[in-house]
Amino acid sequence: MLLGLGCTSTVESFGEEQLLPCTGTVHAHGEMDVQPEPVAGWKAVADEAQYPEMARRAGIEGVVVANFIVDCNGIVQQPQVPQGLGGGTDEQALQVLHTTRFHPARIGDEPVNVRMQAAFTFSLTEGIAAGPHVGP
Repeated sequence: MLLGLGCTSTVESFGEEQLLPCTGTVHAHGEMDVQPEPVAGWKAVADEAQYPEMARRAGIEGVVVANFIVDCNGIVQQPQVPQGLGGGTDEQALQVLHTTRFHPARIGDEPVNVRMQAAFTFSLTEGIAAGPHVGP
């Protein structure tokens, strides 16, 4: 499925880095030759997350699935949690995604925009785990 992403057609800056112009096309996760991966790995993504105190006190455990786009520069765009756990877990997942940089997806040698999902598992005994989510 191809969707539009409001990317610019000019080169932008991200801190000191020059960014590539991204086309407006967003590809489905399965269409890639190379899948996007967090630069520091999924374990580092999980390590950045903090268990919200409100969720801990309320005994909230479970999985938060976030939908987002990784653009051709590896920057997360449009993150959202369509149905969450509450207790601050949804906001924590979104906050971590906002600060996570990815190696972009590729079709051939070209970096492309891709729609994907990530699952954040909150467990009072095991802590927080994060990884790509595949499924409905």
